[in-house]
Order: sequence, then C-alpha cells, then structure tokens
Amino acid sequence: MTIMNIGGDELTSTRKTSSLARISVLAALAAVGSFATNILLPSLPSMAKALNVSTSAVSSTISVYLAVFAVGQLIVGPLSDRYGRWKPVMFGLGIFVLGSIWCEFSTTLPMMLVGRTIQAFGACAASVLSRAIARDLLSGEDLTKALAFIMVAMSAAPGFSPLIGGFLDATTGWRSEFLVVGLFGAAVAFCYFRYVGETHRPDGKISIQLSAILRGYWGLLTDLRFIAPAGAMGLYMG
Repeated sequence: MTIMNIGGDELTSTRKTSSLARISVLAALAAVGSFATNILLPSLPSMAKALNVSTSAVSSTISVYLAVFAVGQLIVGPLSDRYGRWKPVMFGLGIFVLGSIWCEFSTTLPMMLVGRTIQAFGACAASVLSRAIARDLLSGEDLTKALAFIMVAMSAAPGFSPLIGGFLDATTGWRSEFLVVGLFGAAVAFCYFRYVGETHRPDGKISIQLSAILRGYWGLLTDLRFIAPAGAMGLYMG
C-alpha cells in the first residue's frame, strides 16, 4: 500500500511539474512581443547616432513593429485554427529570431525597419497563440489561473525589459539587445518544442477565406464578453 501511495504521489508531482513547465512556456510566449519592443527604449539615442538619423526617426522602429504586430495577429489566429498551433508558433519564433539577427547587423534605418517588420510578424504568432494554447490544454479554474499567470508575464515584460536594455546599451552596445532577444526567442522555441507541442488538431474544414474571417471578427466586435476585457487591456497598454 505504501509503495502504491508513493507511486501516486510521484505521478501527481510529475504531472504538476509538467503543467507548471507548460504554463511557464506559455507565459514566455506571451512576453516575447513586448520584450522585443521595450528593451530598445533606453537605446534609441544610441541607435539614432549609429544609423545617422534623428531620435524621432529611429522611433519608427517601435511604431512599425507595433503596427505589424497588431495586423499579424488577425492573420495568425485563423491560420492556427485550420493548421494547428505548432506550425504557426514554431515558424513565427523562427522568423522572430531571423528578424532579430537582421536587426543586429542593420546599418541603415530602412534596413532596420525591414528587420523589425520580420521580427514583429514572428512575435505576434507566439504572443497571440499563447492564450489559445492555454485554452486547448486547460479548462475551468485551471485555465483561469493559467491565463492570470500569462497576463502577469505580459504586464511584467514592459517593466523589466528596459532595465535589461539600458544595462546592455551601457556595457556591450545596443546591437547586443537584438542578440539577447534572438536568443530568448530560440530558447522559447526549444521549450515549446520540448514541453508543449501540438495542442490543436488541424481542421481543414475551417475556412481561411477573407469573408469567413471578417464574419468571425465581426462576431467578436459585437460580443460584450470580448469587448469589455479587450477595451480594458487597450486602455492599460495605451
């Protein structure tokens, strides 16, 4: 009897550890987007000097990133419903790492903007699908707790990432920030592959035609259960 109890305790502990690892990976996925944005804020003057442009001009690297990030989410969501979560997340993180490397070696502002566009499109896949994956894996109170943890990570990333960016800018230069961001993306991809994997069976019956996608988004825009929290988050982030 004792042996059976020990085995059960170990199995429960293993499951809890696995669940915690998955939720931690999802929190990291959610934080990728804001981490790659706010880490640059202390370095904008240094970037402007290196790229031979004004500080106001180099701030376009932030606005372009945010615009692409926002639009990309509208595309990634329907694709993940049709083709599953794994491919968009892994492809997105791969693109994110590629964009980070591109930015690290950029020598002109247009070149930097191209890299930031690539980076943002990859980051949006990771960030937006983190909540969808949580809903695939969990339900009820467990889902509520997981989403709360994910939101904490999303809220914390804009706070601590400028501190990291300022330190890197002062010690190793602003280009190293893109190296750190790229390594973070690669680490998240490895952990996603190792601990999460596919959580949504691909469904070829789901339409990805523009008309069907627009109908789906119109349904969201007329649903108070979506509008209320989305509006609150928009006010918080804005």
